[in-house]
Amino acid sequence: MLVLIGVMGGAVGLAVNSTGRQDTLLREAELLSARLHLAADDVALAGRPMAFIWGPDRYAFRMLTKGEWQLPETGVLQRTHALPDPLRLSEGQNRNRGQIVISADMRPTSGEEAILRLQGDGGEVVQLAFDGISARRVPAE
Repeated sequence: MLVLIGVMGGAVGLAVNSTGRQDTLLREAELLSARLHLAADDVALAGRPMAFIWGPDRYAFRMLTKGEWQLPETGVLQRTHALPDPLRLSEGQNRNRGQIVISADMRPTSGEEAILRLQGDGGEVVQLAFDGISARRVPAE
């Protein structure tokens, strides 16, 4: 009987832990999407390019002001955002750091939609497609 209770307790603990990881992943994807939308709005209002700069465990925004990359005026975009462990950010399957510049004409300077990938240590993945104006969730590859 005690063995059964121990096994059931362990199963419940694992289920709660995996649900918590999924919640964190989805929350971080929603935050990233909202911040990308806010950055695009700032570019539209200011008429100046903004860079989204990321590494595997964090991301930040910088606006081109008087020929220099500086902190944006919008408060939430001024802070570098550290992803909670064990989440990692990449572009597509390969690039684990880089930058996307949103130009004043509301397009990434690459001219192509960026696929940003948030991944947890359990293999769970959320992908966002960002076209310079909006970020939307797309099926993970």
